[in-house]
Amino acid sequence: MLGLSKEMSEEELKINLQFIKNSYGNMTLKELNLAMDLSLEGRLETDVEPYGNFSPLYISRILNAFLQFHNQKVNELIQREKRIQENQRQQVKELTYEEKVEQCIKFIKGYSRFVKESNRYYGDYDHVVWNFLNNNGLIDPDDELLLKADEFAQNEILKDKENDVKKVLSKMKIHDKELEMKRRKEMYGRFYVMRNFFRNLEGSVDELIQKYSAQNILPKPKSNG
Repeated sequence: MLGLSKEMSEEELKINLQFIKNSYGNMTLKELNLAMDLSLEGRLETDVEPYGNFSPLYISRILNAFLQFHNQKVNELIQREKRIQENQRQQVKELTYEEKVEQCIKFIKGYSRFVKESNRYYGDYDHVVWNFLNNNGLIDPDDELLLKADEFAQNEILKDKENDVKKVLSKMKIHDKELEMKRRKEMYGRFYVMRNFFRNLEGSVDELIQKYSAQNILPKPKSNG
């Protein structure tokens, strides 16, 4: 199929294999096979004639053409993905302030229902619930509650070190790991305080939210003008 005039000697075979190992060691066997298939199909833009000799020169001509072909295809896929993502971003409708407030209200209600019924940590997306409670002076934990919150946070961190989070933490540098543990401690502590608030809330969450304006629920960004 390659048009060789004679079979390679054992010495030539060793030379070719060593050349591939030294110059193209990062390529997989699958990629090497694909390169040869594409060259036989005439899809690589290069002179692929071995001229009767399967030599390092012939091999490099094929593999260099394949790598160029491969990089071109990869770049085309990347550009295609970028165009798709850009189109998707353009199609996403920007929420109005009123719609964002409505989303916050729904999240606060859902969050309150969850923490009343479960002891599992539940994330406060974008600190929506914490900001609402804290900014409106609804939470003012005493020392006893803060101590319990700290104990809860420490227990949750121990769980992190024993589950899948351990893999993530183990890959972090010491400084980054310390910052992450500090963030998690604050995150778990806040959850405990918020859970305590909703479990001891007199009346319904709906009644609570009705007492506050949209600005109290989600402060409207100040315009640059």
